Amino acid sequence: MGRRLFAAGVMAMALTVSGCAQEIGGTAGGADDRVQSLVRAAEQSAAEFESARFFLNMDVGAMSMTGEGSGTFAGKDIAMEMVATMDLTSMGGESYTYELRMLGETLYLRMPPELAGPAGLPTDKPWVSASYEDFVGLQLDMDRMLETSDPTKQLELLAGSGEILDVEHNKKVDGRDTTKYVIDVDYEQLLEHQGMAADPALLPEGVELGRVPVSVWIDGRDLPLLIEMDMRDAIARVAGEEEPGMFVSDALLSMKYYDWGAPVSVEEPPADQVGALPAK
Repeated sequence: MGRRLFAAGVMAMALTVSGCAQEIGGTAGGADDRVQSLVRAAEQSAAEFESARFFLNMDVGAMSMTGEGSGTFAGKDIAMEMVATMDLTSMGGESYTYELRMLGETLYLRMPPELAGPAGLPTDKPWVSASYEDFVGLQLDMDRMLETSDPTKQLELLAGSGEILDVEHNKKVDGRDTTKYVIDVDYEQLLEHQGMAADPALLPEGVELGRVPVSVWIDGRDLPLLIEMDMRDAIARVAGEEEPGMFVSDALLSMKYYDWGAPVSVEEPPADQVGALPAK
């Protein structure tokens, strides 16, 4: 059950790390007009700065994931890299490090051999290369989910699946003044927009994650500096009575953006270290 909860958290983090490149025109039905205005301003600013670096952090009970990376947001000319470590030592497991690079239409994934094998990935070389379509078997629409790492696209998705609950001014993030927006989001609807599905194998029968509060900190340049998804209530509902001893007071997912406009350089792994997904 613990791994199921963490997997649900990983899905949520994927929503934060990656973006959605689908064209979203006009105003989503029922969407909060204030969110729409927020999104349009952030889009314009991000287009000007084009790139950023980021830190991610996820804590779900005794499990955690941390990572860092950088990316460009220039349409389909994607360049993004991220290194993340999953820590399961508090549960008697180990720590595992993953690396992801995206260049144009190609993904490069590096994961521990002991996990790559059970996942059906080759273990003879450290890296595996694949197109988005090759990951359909993982129940992720990678073409939509990973075509861009642009955080403003996440705001687009939030605008279409939630409404602003609260606004707080003069909040500091890394010394910068920001405005904090708390948005009430329908988690399943967010997954649907993102090209993902809430896999029944990840959750107990009959359990839904429901609505989740997402907080966004926007600075005076109209750039997002921090996006945080509070999964505590949702994870507590998932845990239910099936695992009453599980510690779920910590279930937070966050992505902090910094160095907006800094140069980003992402290189392909050495060709002799890259394998391919096995044929279907």
